[in-house]
Amino acid sequence: MLNFSEKNRFASGIIFASAILLFVLDTIPVFWLADYYGRKAVSLAESSPQPGAPVIAFTFWAVHLNIQNRWDEALDSAQRALDIQRERRYWHT
Repeated sequence: MLNFSEKNRFASGIIFASAILLFVLDTIPVFWLADYYGRKAVSLAESSPQPGAPVIAFTFWAVHLNIQNRWDEALDSAQRALDIQRERRYWHT
């Protein structure tokens, strides 16, 4: 999915696939590679008009940061996910 999305410049697909890969790499654990895909998902999510992909990216990034004991950053990322939900009325919150 990631290769297809990158090849076709489909931003939401890149965000979703990178965030899922982040989660998978955290469970293996390969944190340095998870960090790369997480930063990629979050950086693209900042400019995405689509409501769902940024929420997933910031939520998975928060989990990644929590696993690495970076709690202040994890809380900031989780808060950003909630803010996006409220701003864009995603999931009717």
